[in-house]
Amino acid sequence: MTRKRKAAATRSPNRVTPSAIVGSYFHTFGADGTTNFQGHVLEALAVGVYFVELFSWMDGRPIRRSIVRVEAMEAWQFYPDADEMGLAYDARRASDEAVRALARNANGAPAHGVQS
Repeated sequence: MTRKRKAAATRSPNRVTPSAIVGSYFHTFGADGTTNFQGHVLEALAVGVYFVELFSWMDGRPIRRSIVRVEAMEAWQFYPDADEMGLAYDARRASDEAVRALARNANGAPAHGVQS
């Protein structure tokens, strides 16, 4: 793991104030904690109303633009740039995979790479 990736994996989440939200990148999450969407805040249309762009998980290209009220963004995770967003996603996936491996091991299945 590179130094930058390790730092992103251990750093506390970035918090962005409503006044600094324009230009930020973000992830949204489902009720079960899975990452739903990734995107970019394009502009403030009015106080508490933002124009956002969502990106494809397959190739990262823009797929949809939406108008979102700030109240709907409360659980979103914001990042200063696309690189930080990508690093956070990679760290989250690695963590999720580690939890799944522990769960498999606790259920009697051998951990990945361990021979019985």
